Amino acid sequence: MGLVATLTLFAAAMLRHNLPLAHATFPLVGALLGFLIYNINPPRFPGRFGRLLIGFLLGCYGMIWTRRRRHC
Repeated sequence: MGLVATLTLFAAAMLRHNLPLAHATFPLVGALLGFLIYNINPPRFPGRFGRLLIGFLLGCYGMIWTRRRRHC
């Protein structure tokens, strides 16, 4: 779920040319893909702290998404 949500935010950021959000989400995509390799057989889950961290980062990405840009 976290990978799908992060990929969706990354795609939306790229479509809207929001480079700070794209640069922020890309490392989490890589980390979640790297974890997916070890999660094939037997399935292991990230645990409580991992789920909290992914949720916290997605919330921070939402704050970056809604931040207004000021043009000089």
